[in-house]
Amino acid sequence: MSKLNPKAIMEAEALNLIRTVTGIEEDEENFEICERFVLSNLFYHKFLDPDENKIDRSLKGLHQKLLIHAQPEKAESFQSLITKYKEGEVWNDHHEQYDLKYRLLSFLLNLASSPLHTDYCPPDLTPEEEVKRIDWLAVLKEGELSPQPLGDEEELSDWSDEEEGFSEENINPLLKGRDDKSESEESDSSICDLNISDSHSWLLDNVQFPYWEKEQVVRTTTAHPQHSPDFANSVEKLLEDGGKLGVKTSKLSEYQVLREILWMLRSPAESPLFQLRDGQFYVTELVTIPSLTEGAMKRILTDVLKAINDVYQLKSFLDGMELKLKNIPKTFEAYGSGLNIFFEAFSCALLKVESEVIKQKDTHTILSVLDSLKTWFKMIHQFRTLHIFATKGFDANENWLRSIKLLSVLYNALLRNIVPGLMPFLLDTFLRSIEPYFNIIQTWLTEGRLEDWCGEFIFYIDKEALDEEEDFWNKVFKSHDYKERLALENIAPLGLLDGLDQKIFVSGKSIEILSKLDHMLNGKASIKFDEENNNRLLFTDFLQNLESQVPKLSKDSEYTKPLASMDLGPDYQAIISSAEDPHLALAFEEVFKTIQTKNVLSTPSTPTYPSLLLSDSMVDLLLPLEPLLKRSLSPTITSHYNRACSTLVSLFRSDLQLEAVLSRARRVFFMEAGDLMHDFCTQLFQLLDSGDSLEIADSASLTLLLQDCLGGRYSSWCDHFSCSYTVPDQHSVLPSLDGLTIHLSVPWPLTIILSQNNLDTYNKVFVFLAGVKRSLWALQSVRLSKLAQLEEKMEGLDNMSSSFSQSLSDASLPLGLKQHRLQLLRSWLLYFTTTMHGYFMSRVVHSTELELQEQLKTATDLDMILAVHQTYLQRIYDRCFLHPSASMLREAVVMVLGIGLELQQAALSDLPIHTRTITGWEEKYSKCHKFLASTLQTMTAKRKLPHLEGLAIALLHSCPA
Repeated sequence: MSKLNPKAIMEAEALNLIRTVTGIEEDEENFEICERFVLSNLFYHKFLDPDENKIDRSLKGLHQKLLIHAQPEKAESFQSLITKYKEGEVWNDHHEQYDLKYRLLSFLLNLASSPLHTDYCPPDLTPEEEVKRIDWLAVLKEGELSPQPLGDEEELSDWSDEEEGFSEENINPLLKGRDDKSESEESDSSICDLNISDSHSWLLDNVQFPYWEKEQVVRTTTAHPQHSPDFANSVEKLLEDGGKLGVKTSKLSEYQVLREILWMLRSPAESPLFQLRDGQFYVTELVTIPSLTEGAMKRILTDVLKAINDVYQLKSFLDGMELKLKNIPKTFEAYGSGLNIFFEAFSCALLKVESEVIKQKDTHTILSVLDSLKTWFKMIHQFRTLHIFATKGFDANENWLRSIKLLSVLYNALLRNIVPGLMPFLLDTFLRSIEPYFNIIQTWLTEGRLEDWCGEFIFYIDKEALDEEEDFWNKVFKSHDYKERLALENIAPLGLLDGLDQKIFVSGKSIEILSKLDHMLNGKASIKFDEENNNRLLFTDFLQNLESQVPKLSKDSEYTKPLASMDLGPDYQAIISSAEDPHLALAFEEVFKTIQTKNVLSTPSTPTYPSLLLSDSMVDLLLPLEPLLKRSLSPTITSHYNRACSTLVSLFRSDLQLEAVLSRARRVFFMEAGDLMHDFCTQLFQLLDSGDSLEIADSASLTLLLQDCLGGRYSSWCDHFSCSYTVPDQHSVLPSLDGLTIHLSVPWPLTIILSQNNLDTYNKVFVFLAGVKRSLWALQSVRLSKLAQLEEKMEGLDNMSSSFSQSLSDASLPLGLKQHRLQLLRSWLLYFTTTMHGYFMSRVVHSTELELQEQLKTATDLDMILAVHQTYLQRIYDRCFLHPSASMLREAVVMVLGIGLELQQAALSDLPIHTRTITGWEEKYSKCHKFLASTLQTMTAKRKLPHLEGLAIALLHSCPA
């Protein structure tokens, strides 16, 4: 039978697939339609345009998934089937679609709906496969007896020396023999060695003498006595002969001193050569080597003693930090990790030197070894200096100051370091130390939670103001005064956050508000988060950006990370196979791969250096690290800032209708709804003039009055405003507006912008503008006919009794002239009040509103919106002469406005107006007018104040004579 080509096989299998999946009979029309569709997609459509690499990764991932879910048999069978499929002979034949093999795999992967939950039944093995799976080693060992133990421990302990020697003679040939000739030679040499060797002398020659417990004798005999290195004994003998006592020293060999030095540098502890006193190591008294006196020995060990003390101080700090603090900052934990990596690298260098010393192939002296470690000594001393500076006042400082101080010192050291070898470790320690900061920022900027469990971040939440909603933006989140505290210690603040700290602060607060709103509204608000930005880890992104800008190391660098692990050896594989639990087998496999990789890439004489965060990058002293670090962090922070702030600003503008709410406030407080507020003010002024204190103090009636005036046009939001009146403490003849307060109900988070303080400012402006309107209303209510009636009453006084007439009549001015002066005064007051009213309502309120609208359009974050609104409100407050610095101008305006009210009250009292009163009004008005005109002219002449120029000119040209 001829072999079918792939196309024919696929056609037959396609028919089987249709029958299995659909259950349609072959004689039905739908079966033919399905056949055409399947074959068309298989042969000509290139099913899913498969990517070989992606399909291989999917297959590998499915295999790993089966292993993780404890289905090793299914995973093994799946892998073998895939291998068998790819190596099949059918693919040796030519086919017009060259990637048909992977199309079918892609097709099958898409058909597989749930490989994990499908029951697996292993297929029956063929005879050939059964033969291959036979364990021939077990078959061949069948029937063999395992070696029996020689006896228990008690029986062996009773053997005599003769039996021990006899047994060893009998056993050794059996263990060593390979063939007859070599067996006899080796047994002869072994017996000879046993007869000659002495166990005690062998131990003395091959085991280190316990010089730390007993005094040893160091042999210094050489072939040439004049070259004997016994200088110390000679000097001591001369000193003793001279009568000096206590000069005898204990001698150590130079080899022993070298080992002691290397051990002490790795892990400082008391030893025969060094003693610990008051937290410092000192060279032990009366200890030296035969070739040096005690003084010379101490001077040689001076440099290494400094390094030992530096290492001891650094390690003691790390060990004692856990005992001192209950809540250790994560920054210092990461700093300890960086220090340990530095010490691990130093330990590798020491191990390399020690391995060379142990070999004793070359000559190694104390001076040569210390000279080879001088670079490390400089690095350690520099690290210790930075450490002391960074941890000064550690016990007394708060966690946040400890952390930012450490980061600032490390960052500044990076920019000023002049020790080349220290640069990679210093950068690595800094990166590890700042990672907790980045993790806090990451959580805050992506999830809206400032999670600082150790209190080490520069920003914090004020727990006392945590429930504050009105001023949530300014009171709940605060910044520590770290820059001022660091400046007191002459430490430059962390430059990496320079310019970015405010963006982080604003972004974090914005995300907090968005998260709180989203929770309050159950997702009803149009709040959209940038998931792609949120899923990127800030620290990982920062490292990737930095690594892309730093030059790469060569492959043979000693700081290069180990490569991917190789296949496991048979010993490791046997251990994995013996594990019954598949999960445990996977864990063993990962551990063994790591061990084998280290073993392959390192040897005992060449220790593996620890892996740094930027181990593939070359960090040079000439590298401009500061701009590189800032360029690596700034784009990510700016991205978070733009995303968070734009979302919050959009929410305020669209969903919360910020501009509409501000417009409502202006219509009422600044009386932009002129006709409506005119009705309200008119009725309010009439209530004040009536003197009915009960009706005025009734907040409900005032609120109803205000809402009725606004409801005719703005019925949708008029109920947001309410009104109340409090009788002032200072009693006055004229009812005052100072006790009037208008309230605006604002939902959170708009209360951040329209806070109670801002609403108080709005109300102060309203009361002042209402006072201007009240004076204008009062002057307009005084009619010329009313003044004529007063004149008639004065004429009627002549018929009264002489005594009463003399007390009330005013003979200083004729009655006609008095009426004329009152009319002139009313005209002056009307002109002045109208001018001031026009200035406040047009040049102050309206023009400033236009500035506000323009600036709100350019605001990019909530801080800018707050600043724009605060500037707008403060500008109106200042231009209405309400600022304390303009108190004299305000008093002058209020005095003139008060004259208008007094004139109205005098006209309404139906009593004659005395000449002295008229004269006093005229003088007061004239002085106030001239004072305002001259002062405003001087102000506009000294600096450019366009809003005041028109008012100054109007007052200047209308000054009374």
